[in-house]
Amino acid sequence: MKVLRWLDDNLEKCLLLVFLIVMVIALTLQIIFRFVLNTPLSWSEELARYMFVWSGFISISYCLKTNIAIRIDQVVNFLPKKGQLIMNLVVYILLLAYFIHMTPYAYEFFERAASANQTMPALQAPIALVYVSPFLGFILAMIRLVQNFVKDVLALVKGTGKEEEGK
Repeated sequence: MKVLRWLDDNLEKCLLLVFLIVMVIALTLQIIFRFVLNTPLSWSEELARYMFVWSGFISISYCLKTNIAIRIDQVVNFLPKKGQLIMNLVVYILLLAYFIHMTPYAYEFFERAASANQTMPALQAPIALVYVSPFLGFILAMIRLVQNFVKDVLALVKGTGKEEEGK
């Protein structure tokens, strides 16, 4: 159970950190090899690009988990706490519908890449490793949306909004 709690708290952070470290190392090596040793690496830019793609899709769930997505808060902030929770629930439902709609397409996209047996030009790894990132990112995003939805419904049921309305 501790492992699941740790994964729930840290999965996206750890993945994003690993992707960032790999990108920095790959691009630093590329700079050193290209400008100092005059022998550019063939794989470093490709690796950094694919880590960037993975980072983009994993960051969707991280932003949803930490509630730092770009949004317009001015109207919502004028609402009482209960109204804000209801507005959040509406947004979660809309986002969940979007990801439910997009996930089969992302899986089909990945499946086509996997069945094509293509490899990355420089790294010679299966290109499907890149094309699975939207699918996994959407799955993680849906998990985070359901978690947020349940948390806000519980807060609404417990009456969190009533204490804040008088302030």
